[in-house]
Amino acid sequence: MLSYLQRIGCQQSADYEQELLRYTEAKLWPLGRVRIIGNAPEKEPQAGLTSTRVLRYARELSAQPLMKFLGLECVLRMSLSYFNTREEIDQFTDALQE
Repeated sequence: MLSYLQRIGCQQSADYEQELLRYTEAKLWPLGRVRIIGNAPEKEPQAGLTSTRVLRYARELSAQPLMKFLGLECVLRMSLSYFNTREEIDQFTDALQE
């Protein structure tokens, strides 16, 4: 993974992920039943976290308090990365429509 990112460049990867995010949002909004939580213009994964820190964050900073505050019982989290394609997003939104 690291060698691939070094080859294509981190900025190019981030730009591609942002393009995928915009494409996904454009596909999800018309469904009507889907609510996108969070409106930050750029959403990115966290890099450089060790497994120990991730586990600590999972325990201490889970989404449960936010979900309770928002009055949500459950959420579906969709993660995008440099290896995802528009075709996968199309499959995902088709599955949601069913």
